[in-house]
Formats: sequence, structure tokens, C-alpha cells
Amino acid sequence: MVLSSALEVSPSDPMTERVSSQTVPSVVKILIALSVFLMSAPAAMACNIPVFRYALERWQPDSCELILFHREPLTANQQKMLDQLMEQQIARGEDAASSLQLSDLASPKPA
Repeated sequence: MVLSSALEVSPSDPMTERVSSQTVPSVVKILIALSVFLMSAPAAMACNIPVFRYALERWQPDSCELILFHREPLTANQQKMLDQLMEQQIARGEDAASSLQLSDLASPKPA
């Protein structure tokens, strides 16, 4: 008798405590919600129009002010590129004189 009473486990022992009846349903609910979320992800449809393409086709570019800093006179190749830039600005309807300024850093007075 003594031996059998020593082997009995008391109900307050943490090793024998059962999972509470409220814990199981909440875990099941979380697992169901997670599985529904993960299964619905592949079904989501993406927009078939790239945003950058929409922007390029429909939005007008803003005008900006360009300042070209140089320390010595421009070479022929640099002057050619500057002329092309000015032609592109005029073709877009911008005033090339107001949006493009040259600033010679070797000049004693600021531009």
C-alpha cells in the first residue's frame, strides 16, 4: 500500500496538468486564419499596367533650372552637347535662357 501511494501523482503537479480547454480553440483559430491568409496570397491579382509606364505616358515633366559649372572654356564636344540640350529644351517649349545658366568658376565675379 505504501508503495502504491508513493507512485500516485498529485493533481497539482505541473507535469500532469492538461492544456486548458480555452487554449486549444484559440490556437486552432489562429492556425485556420493563418492558413486562409497563406492560401489566398497566390490568388491576389496584381495591376497589369506598370506604374512607371502610366507616369511616362500621362504626366508632364516639370521644368527645372540647370546650372553648368565650368572652370575653363568649354571644349567643342562640350559646347555641342550644350547646344543639343538647349535645342531639346526649346523643342519642349521651355525658355532655354532662363532654365540653363553657365557659371565659370574661374571668373572673378559670381554668375
